Amino acid sequence: MQKESILFFWHLLTRLVFAFATGFLNNYALQPDSKWLVQFGMQAAQGNFNFELERFIASPLFPAVVGLFKWIFKEAWQVSLVIFQLIVSAISGVYIYKIAYLWSDREKVAWIASLLFSVFPMTLWFTHTFSQECLFQVLFIICMYYLSRSLAYGRWKDVFLSAIFFSLAYQTKSHILLFSPFVPLLYWHHFKFTYRTFLFTTAFASIALFFSLPYGLYHYRLHGVYVLSSNGGPYQFYLGNTWAGYKTVVEVPDKNSEDYLRIKDITVHAGYFNGSQRYYDSLLSLSQKEKQSLFLQEAIYWIMRHPTEFIKLKCYNLFLFLFPGVSWRHYSFGAWLLSFLISLPIYALAYWTMLKEISNGNKKIMPAFYVFVTMLIFSVVWYVQNRFRTITIEPIYVILAAFPISHWLENYRQKWTGFLKFPFRALLVQM
Repeated sequence: MQKESILFFWHLLTRLVFAFATGFLNNYALQPDSKWLVQFGMQAAQGNFNFELERFIASPLFPAVVGLFKWIFKEAWQVSLVIFQLIVSAISGVYIYKIAYLWSDREKVAWIASLLFSVFPMTLWFTHTFSQECLFQVLFIICMYYLSRSLAYGRWKDVFLSAIFFSLAYQTKSHILLFSPFVPLLYWHHFKFTYRTFLFTTAFASIALFFSLPYGLYHYRLHGVYVLSSNGGPYQFYLGNTWAGYKTVVEVPDKNSEDYLRIKDITVHAGYFNGSQRYYDSLLSLSQKEKQSLFLQEAIYWIMRHPTEFIKLKCYNLFLFLFPGVSWRHYSFGAWLLSFLISLPIYALAYWTMLKEISNGNKKIMPAFYVFVTMLIFSVVWYVQNRFRTITIEPIYVILAAFPISHWLENYRQKWTGFLKFPFRALLVQM
């Protein structure tokens, strides 16, 4: 507990420093979605949980948390919410230590992973922003810890806790539902075709489905569609697999052009790039059931009509997912270079560790591999978004990068200790 307390307060300190350096109440500038998420939070404080945007129904947990803080703390809700996010983010640093220790069986790896995570700028970016990112990252990290424990020890308690935190995570950001098919595979890796694999998988899935009931039934009554969390998958597929996505990723307009400004707000101007803003607006005006089906059809039609551009787009998505740092197409050269230089060692070491450990048959890091596959699918099939990658897989990259760093530090310590001892041994021999 003493180690965990030290880590918690260290993580809290680094997050407080970052928050004050960027503006403690600068809670909207870093994420465009913050305004509508807080708006839904104000609705939730009044008992209205209809979190419907024009383009899709949003995931419920973060707006519900905002509403709860507004209801409890009244005018002090903003300061209270910032403090809450900083605290839970600091807790995630403790769980990074726990995961690293489970995967490596080495305390040095765990310490290095947690300390790296405490200062890695990408993980600090959303800690006090009013958006889903901070809360999702915390919940998913805790889910990964209990999932890893359930694989290591085969205990029901860990299965239940991992399923609960997974459910809270997907109720915060729904893209992580793509990870759910890999849970049975993880249990199979560890327990093979046994009753334990079947029972653990069934329990995990049942708990996850149970958590969807309140919001799903609420919107089924309201809109005639049952949503597990958000129903934005078809819309996001449309954005990522039409001219709108192609212009966002492949043929990005010049930064001084009007088209570039439209790209920056692609959810408003997708119709402009796809040939008809009026038709796009007409799709948005339809019911949730109708529009999501039509968005999916539009994307499929574009893929069929433009196979060469589609393949090129997928190649770009793959490269940008694997390549560290923010996109140089959408950020200044200085911001891109800094993010690249900071992230490159973490990414390179993480990829190397993943290959090495899997080839050596280390089943403990299989959760890391399947999160990698999950985000690979999301980034390539839908479209690459750096913030999704940052909050989902970069904490895992930090853990994996700690493996070789720990090994190198240990070798360096032994060589340095031997070097210091050598003159003294030689002196004793002469005496």
